[in-house]
Amino acid sequence: MVAIIWSIKVVELLYVRVKFMKKILIVLGLIATVIAIGLGSPTKLVAQSTSESNADIAQTVDISGNSAIDQAAFRPQDRDESSAPYEAKDRAIIGRDDRVPVLTRKFPWSTIGRIEYRVNGSGYTCTGSLIGRNLVLTNAHCLIDKYSGKPVVAKNSSPSAAQLIFKPSLIRNTSIDQARVIDYQYGTTDPRKSGPADDWAILKLDKPLGDIYGYLGWRGLDLSQKAVLNKIRARLTLVGYAEDYPKSQDSTELGRFGETAGMHRKCSIESLDQGLVIHRCDSNPGASGGPIFAYFKDTKSYSIVALHSSTFTNSAGKVRNRAVQVSRWAAKASALRRIK
Repeated sequence: MVAIIWSIKVVELLYVRVKFMKKILIVLGLIATVIAIGLGSPTKLVAQSTSESNADIAQTVDISGNSAIDQAAFRPQDRDESSAPYEAKDRAIIGRDDRVPVLTRKFPWSTIGRIEYRVNGSGYTCTGSLIGRNLVLTNAHCLIDKYSGKPVVAKNSSPSAAQLIFKPSLIRNTSIDQARVIDYQYGTTDPRKSGPADDWAILKLDKPLGDIYGYLGWRGLDLSQKAVLNKIRARLTLVGYAEDYPKSQDSTELGRFGETAGMHRKCSIESLDQGLVIHRCDSNPGASGGPIFAYFKDTKSYSIVALHSSTFTNSAGKVRNRAVQVSRWAAKASALRRIK
């Protein structure tokens, strides 16, 4: 009799436990459903388009400008904007270089191009960027002959003479348009020695390519202030047609050296030294005259903060990159912009 009673109690206990376990399983099932909905929903997620103005927030600079120096950028209404230098379909991941190719003609990449000096079948190349309807910013050493100290082309020279040509948005050695330099202003006749802080030149084109491709603005930041350097750290971009880029293994896809621009994003300015901007953006010959620029939160557009010029070896024997301050050329650029 006792055994029967104990058997009944064991059955009752098991029944209670089974009911309890069922409740636990129901609760666990509900939790799993919630997680599945939150993480594994069958709803298709659409990536944000880069065809509109949507600069990477990590790249955005939130800092006040200088109204006495600054000028705005311009994007034509019919030219899309993109913070990406290429679309996913344009290339595969290649190499380990910090630079990536610029393979889009969307704004602001459309404003940057290659400068070519041509004479008797030879010459050299530099980088330049549109900063007005018919104005290109570059280095003085891309214009001035290092031996004579004079410009390599005469103002308003005939098309048959030595020429400086600007090709905007050159990709794989192909540009839709080009324009000839017919006038210029520059900061020094000896940029490599006595005048590196004024190694700037503004070239006037025979066509208003800025109306088609847009043009960059500029910001006169006080780069002597550590707080300013901190705010722009890892938020800058340098684009240039360097002679060592694309890498040789990429030549089939991107063209030969200097035929496609390379971009180093998320680079920084280190300091201001004797009037020169010292920066950590990857570059090489051919990238001279490339803009160092950023996307600014207040204007929601792109502005140049320094003009890359060259490399040098400091007193410690280390190679460093240098650039020209905006304040050295901004007044002249503003005056030229006002001329119709």
